[in-house]
Parts: sequence; structure tokens; C-alpha cells
Amino acid sequence: MHDSFLVMDIYGAVLDLCRQYSIVKLTELVVSVHQDSQITKESILEQFVSRNSNIVGDWTQIAVEKKETEKFKVKIEHIFGDQDPDIWKTDA
Repeated sequence: MHDSFLVMDIYGAVLDLCRQYSIVKLTELVVSVHQDSQITKESILEQFVSRNSNIVGDWTQIAVEKKETEKFKVKIEHIFGDQDPDIWKTDA
């Protein structure tokens, strides 16, 4: 159950990073999790697809590294993507 919440947190954190860095097409995401975690690249991708996010697709590579880290914590190791500085702008 905790892993489900972590996957949702990954989704939110990645979207925040994409907004911050004007990423419109996520090409690579690497996260690290505790070695006993059930988080997979498929579960992360499924979270984006279930929320109809068009930031991921066939072009997206996701890697989940299992490490001896604190349980129920996720670290975004790196994120890469195509940028468009105008995409996240709002008229205020």
C-alpha cells in the first residue's frame, strides 16, 4: 500500500520538475527505491497513463534502481526531456 502512495508522489514530483524546467516530453526518468520496494517502471508509467498525461509515451525510458536506502522513500536520480519554455506559462 505504501508503494502506491509513493508512485503517486513520484508522479507529482515529476510533474513539478517538468513545470519548473519547462519539460514537455519526458525522455528519461531514473528513481531509486529501497531494495524491498515493489515499485516498478511499469507502475510509474501506469500512474502517468491513468491520469492521461501526455508528457510520457513510447519515447520515455524509466529506470527503477533498487538500493539499500530508507524504506518508503524515493529519490529522483535524474530526469531528462524535451523543453519548451512557453508551454507552462500562464497569462496572469
